[in-house]
Amino acid sequence: MILDESPDIVLTDIRMPGMGGLELIKKLSHTDLFIQFIILSGYGEFEYAKEAMKYGVKHYLLKPCNELQILECIKQCKLDYSQMIMERQIFRQQFYLQSGMLHNVISSIINDRICQNEPFDNIISQYEQYLDFHFTSYRLFYIYFLEYENLPDFLEMLKSFAEQHLPQVILYGVYVKNTLLLFVQDIGGHPDKLKQFLKQIQLKNQKVSLEAEDIFYSCLEDLLREILEKIKRFSMIYYINNFHITSTCNYNVFISRIQQLCGEIMQGKQGMVDQVAELLDGIENTDFLKQLASSIFLKLTSYQPALSTFELAEWLVKLDKENNLINLKDMILQKFLDFSTYQSADASLSSMTQQIYAYVTEHLQDPNLTLKQIAENHLFMNVDYVSKKFYKKQDKSFRNI
Repeated sequence: MILDESPDIVLTDIRMPGMGGLELIKKLSHTDLFIQFIILSGYGEFEYAKEAMKYGVKHYLLKPCNELQILECIKQCKLDYSQMIMERQIFRQQFYLQSGMLHNVISSIINDRICQNEPFDNIISQYEQYLDFHFTSYRLFYIYFLEYENLPDFLEMLKSFAEQHLPQVILYGVYVKNTLLLFVQDIGGHPDKLKQFLKQIQLKNQKVSLEAEDIFYSCLEDLLREILEKIKRFSMIYYINNFHITSTCNYNVFISRIQQLCGEIMQGKQGMVDQVAELLDGIENTDFLKQLASSIFLKLTSYQPALSTFELAEWLVKLDKENNLINLKDMILQKFLDFSTYQSADASLSSMTQQIYAYVTEHLQDPNLTLKQIAENHLFMNVDYVSKKFYKKQDKSFRNI
């Protein structure tokens, strides 16, 4: 009944025929149900309460108890439940923004490498504030013989699996002719769960059985360096952004010209936005336009320290949702106008440092306040990068502010 009805609150005894209350709670703790439990029992032994606390049970009523006690307990459950729902929504929103930002970083690196004759090291150096390329290990999965017409069905199955078994885990993917490349951080057993899923997946219309191979990489830099050399020979490359397919084409003329205009905008030259507008008029592919815009503004934000990465993350989410070509061009043009007219209010302090001080001031009472928390959930940057930059700018560590 609990599995069918998904109640918010379950009031249960401990000793019952068939299945005891503690066994019931233990079984349900392995599901994705979000339940507040109240244990009502005549057994006051502490061991029962201690066992229940392992599974997050906060409320334990001893018989005999009156109606008022039960109602007060349910009211408290309601408050706890509301608080937990709010925290989960905030956490999901932060993850959604972070995931969108990092997907844009990876797709921008791919786009830069394919469409520009620039050394790989130069490319990733422009994105190091967002991702750790050097010290976090990854696992890469090759899925062979996957036909393009079956890719949407595969991604739908992958999405369902990830939501249930890999929550808060970012899966990156690139598809080229009949081959999908999936990669994920090699932590917490996530790659092993993914490997088991890939072994048993079957597609109804697939002519040839899928085959999977996985390779370990000690860092993201090595992984990207290898796969980019392999995929750049293909004329059409598809990036998997949060289980959605986006295509990359080789628009070298547009990219080289708009990169030049960006450089002139960063140097403070006037009148460049009109030229950007003319260039945007010649682009008719929405996927390419989104990739081009995300790449450009990620770089512009990294070069202009007084701009907020949090605001950029929110803007990139809106960009990804917009599919009307005219609206897309208007959004991008307005963003260029914002950059071209921006004047730093305080050149002596970088925006990153200002944001850290502001966040600390606002959350000073939070006992769990750390630089890692600020970097990942507020700045959407790599914590090592933030730590080094902060020390360089302030001549002291975060702990001493």
